[in-house]
Amino acid sequence: MMQKAQMVYQFQINEPEARAAFDSFFEQQRQMKRVKHLPNNLFVLNKHMERGMKIVLKDWIDNLCRCLKKDGFFTFSHNFDRGILVNFFFGSSGIVQEDLVIDDKQLFSNEVTNPEVANPIWLLAEGFYSHLYFDEGAITSPESIIEGKPYLVKCLKIPNINLLTGEELMLVREAVAKHTTSFRAETDVWATQCYTAKNGADCFKEKVMPLMPTMQDAIDNDPLLKQWGNIDSVKNTSAIYFGEVTPEMIWKYYKNNLLIPDEMYNTLIEEYKLKEEYTIPVMVFAYHLDSLKLKETPQENEIPKDSVESVRKYVEI
Repeated sequence: MMQKAQMVYQFQINEPEARAAFDSFFEQQRQMKRVKHLPNNLFVLNKHMERGMKIVLKDWIDNLCRCLKKDGFFTFSHNFDRGILVNFFFGSSGIVQEDLVIDDKQLFSNEVTNPEVANPIWLLAEGFYSHLYFDEGAITSPESIIEGKPYLVKCLKIPNINLLTGEELMLVREAVAKHTTSFRAETDVWATQCYTAKNGADCFKEKVMPLMPTMQDAIDNDPLLKQWGNIDSVKNTSAIYFGEVTPEMIWKYYKNNLLIPDEMYNTLIEEYKLKEEYTIPVMVFAYHLDSLKLKETPQENEIPKDSVESVRKYVEI
């Protein structure tokens, strides 16, 4: 019981009342250990407190499990051992192996040396497409793309994969992956050119876009996806947009959603002024086929309702 309580306490208990309750329990346990032969009244009191702590621990663990289930952790947890998914940690020390630890500022400024993380294509929710970050609408037609202007092109449509189980998602991933070798190679080249300011727009139009029909055919012909795509296809079909935006837009998005502090944001902006301008490749996940529309700026002091959220289930293209 004591060990479980200490593990939960060290995990992260921020509420003052909860910390006070844990502190009281720990102190009570220390006092009880000093007494060789507990009187009946103290023995009963000790058991009463242990039962109370047992209830608190159960409630905390149950709530944690509900949160993990909501985030899709249990759906994918067995895939970490299989090497399909990799979990990286920000700023951890002495807890996990060193090659899984990355510095959050280095990630946002694309200074991470780990090849598994460098030059990433960022996956964002549709709430990113807002007047908060776009002064005007992004270019949406491949023919209209010009260097230096943000663009978001609808490239793929996919059934609502939240309807699939974790095992079904892995089967879909394995089936679709057979058709993605060229696609992965060209998107890696595109991402590298974006980050090195070498005209990512032309690479996207000439190398990446021509491969989209093959990708769409692989999605359309997958038996599991086809099965769900036939059920109310308008409602249950999502869209994936590919494009380029500026680093400032990404940083502001994460700052507004309280995922990077103001101090780091200001440092990123100041340091970027001394660097050569580059762009960031993105994938924007739209919940429905035509739901990606430029959202109006919220009222002052209003945090955007569509905050940063991990897309709980998606096929790793």
